[in-house]
Amino acid sequence: MGAPAAVTLAEPEMPPGSQGGELDLSWTQSAIQDFASYKLYRDTAPGVSSQWSTLVATITNAATTTHHDTGLATMTTYYYRVYVVNTANQATGSNEVSGQAMEDSPPAAVTLNAPTNVQ
Repeated sequence: MGAPAAVTLAEPEMPPGSQGGELDLSWTQSAIQDFASYKLYRDTAPGVSSQWSTLVATITNAATTTHHDTGLATMTTYYYRVYVVNTANQATGSNEVSGQAMEDSPPAAVTLNAPTNVQ
């Protein structure tokens, strides 16, 4: 078997109601038969690598395709890449995405309805 197929990492999002310093990440599920883990890496500069970037999480359940990253410095841009690792310890990295942990989340959207009984 060769290296596993890459998954697609979505742009990070601030969780609803966040007080800042956190991002939610999600990616497509790996379909490889010899799945061992996802390894999520983070850096503060582009070019995230499994060799020098910070390992944020190792996830051993192929169906788990999300991670809540906390303890981030606000107003700092973070770059992420998730690697799919097979049982032969071969790994393939996803696309790289970036997100900024803001000080607090924006307010929820408001829906305005047309006025009724206007005279």
